[in-house]
Amino acid sequence: MFLEVDGPTALRPEMVRALAFSAAEARVETSDGQERCVAAVAAVWNGRRGFVAVLLRFLDKSLVRRFTFSDAIRSLEEMSIPMEEGMGFAGSLGFVMDNAEFMSLDPAQKQARLRRWNQLRKPLPHPRYARGAQGAAPARPSAGEGARPAVLGRISLVRQGGAEEQPDLLTQLLAFF
Repeated sequence: MFLEVDGPTALRPEMVRALAFSAAEARVETSDGQERCVAAVAAVWNGRRGFVAVLLRFLDKSLVRRFTFSDAIRSLEEMSIPMEEGMGFAGSLGFVMDNAEFMSLDPAQKQARLRRWNQLRKPLPHPRYARGAQGAAPARPSAGEGARPAVLGRISLVRQGGAEEQPDLLTQLLAFF
């Protein structure tokens, strides 16, 4: 059984045993109606106990929901059952998950999957996804959405006067911004 919890979801690469992602976004029913989400399932073994987590990343708002397997996982051999239940839990929410194999991947593929996990697990202050025919795509904020102007360049400050004069620390710090 999976329960919603708060807490860290960072993964240490040497402890990951399985990692799966949803093949496409799905609509999940929430108290606010249907929301577009993607999902990921991870199984971790730290040498003494296991941990299986399911992440739901909302695409239209800055929210990540975390669910963990409620029972204790006391051996590496027991990891397969909670992982299958995690995949089933994600499937019951409407997600089609990819292959969870992680241990047999080459190092570059492992790094790519871990990067993808990190992108999913960290909610952004503003949604970076927009509705599109091809799924989630980066969105450009418009000026009406409270977007800050982009920095086009920086200028160097030139001090006039003798070379022996040193600006105070605050002036030096402000010169960088």
